[in-house]
Parts: sequence; structure tokens; C-alpha cells
Amino acid sequence: MGAITSMEEWRLILMVPELEILFFQVPGLLESLGLPAPSPDQLKIAEYVPRKVLEEIVTPVAAKRARNTPWRQWLMKRFSRLPHDEIWKLEPFAELLRFLTSFEQDSEAAQPERQ
Repeated sequence: MGAITSMEEWRLILMVPELEILFFQVPGLLESLGLPAPSPDQLKIAEYVPRKVLEEIVTPVAAKRARNTPWRQWLMKRFSRLPHDEIWKLEPFAELLRFLTSFEQDSEAAQPERQ
């Protein structure tokens, strides 16, 4: 990795490549969305296939509450109602936010001053 660019210009964050893992890494997040808590077995499986487990948890609830609404759409509607400023303080969301905003800060620092 360092052969292409200097070590200061890249960051490595170890994450499961499915964003759905975040729903399992924040204690109580699913419950705050009106969903049942994942079982211990579901938590283990979610480490590898979080999208599948999330769909397994959300689909029955979404089907009861909003017929004909796809589970992801139902989930995102519920998620958008949560106080986002509080969510971004929780790990791993906070680490992801720091990573994303670091690019903005780096690009601002690299900008030449205008006179």
C-alpha cells in the first residue's frame, strides 16, 4: 500500500463490508427501532452475513406494520426518525464519521490560501 502513496495518506479501518453490521454493533439500536433483540445465534451469524440476519429480523415486523413495504425501506424510515447526533457519538459510527470527515479536513488543509 505504501508503494503508491505515502503512509500518511491512507487509513485502514477493519469492518465487515456490509454496512448492516452497524445495526448489530450498537447495543439497543434494533430495539430502539421497535425490533426484537437478536438472539445470541443471530449475533454470531451477523458477524459474517449481517444483511441476511437483519432481513430475518426486520421482515416479519415490517410485514405486520407496513404491508407492501420492502424491509429496507421500512427500516430506513424508522432509522431516519432517530436522533442522529446521538447515533454518531456511538462506536463504530463515531469511527466511521471521523474517517469520512478526515478527508474533508485533509483537503481543506491542502488548499492554498487565497489572498
